[in-house]
Amino acid sequence: MDTQIILEEIIDNGNFNYVVTHRGTSTLELLRKYDLEKYFREIVIKEKGFARKPNPQSINYLKEKYEMNNDETVMIGDRILDIEAGRNAMVHTCFYDEFKTEKELGADITISRLSEIALYLKRNY
Repeated sequence: MDTQIILEEIIDNGNFNYVVTHRGTSTLELLRKYDLEKYFREIVIKEKGFARKPNPQSINYLKEKYEMNNDETVMIGDRILDIEAGRNAMVHTCFYDEFKTEKELGADITISRLSEIALYLKRNY
């Protein structure tokens, strides 16, 4: 399933997408290159000055700004730092294990295909 379709589906279901990254403006450039920036309500990059993951500061900022409920918020990531940051922010976590490393990171759910993200969110949120 195409990334754009999944991002659209999340929005169509009344939800929002956010990015939290330790990278800088290169993330914005990449999202613009593939015309994906428009699918994100906010993109938190290193220039915003938040502590790096697994510190939950950037996630907590988004939760407070957008009045996000812990029970309805999912941190999806492909690294242990993402999962730890989500747990530290007390939100649900989803490990995207694209290469099927099958590491046990303590996420609420582990998926290996993008299509599983949309299905998981539709069923649970």
